[in-house]
Amino acid sequence: MFITTAVTGAALFTTYKVITYKTNNLLVDKQAWCNWKHEQQLEQLLQQPADLVTKELLAAIQLQHSNPTNPTDYMYPSMTFLDVVKSERSLLQNYLTTMKWMARAHVGRVVNYKDASHLVQKRLDRLAYLNQLFFSWAHNHRMRQASVVD
Repeated sequence: MFITTAVTGAALFTTYKVITYKTNNLLVDKQAWCNWKHEQQLEQLLQQPADLVTKELLAAIQLQHSNPTNPTDYMYPSMTFLDVVKSERSLLQNYLTTMKWMARAHVGRVVNYKDASHLVQKRLDRLAYLNQLFFSWAHNHRMRQASVVD
């Protein structure tokens, strides 16, 4: 019984360390999409015209994720962007879940940790905004293409 508890505790602690390590690295990575335009608060981005921010986002996507073997491939950057955003969102959500469980289990008594949940939530909000901009653009682009075909 003691060995099982110790092994489970060690596994949970290791999981916590890996998630917090990866999350902390993501939070300081200026190339990460959750930190896109990090010099501006999300509220400031929201006040700018959406079409202007969308144009900047699309240019950044094309620049950051261009296909090295086929630079004219315009789908590759978009698909890569969506995959990276999904991965970042998943990691940040895992962090929030881990912090909730740690608070519920009162692990703070045993493990000294700094909870960055507030900052992580801000990054998730930024990713949600970028997703919204991208999908809004994609929908409008598709509608324009469909009207050209008709």
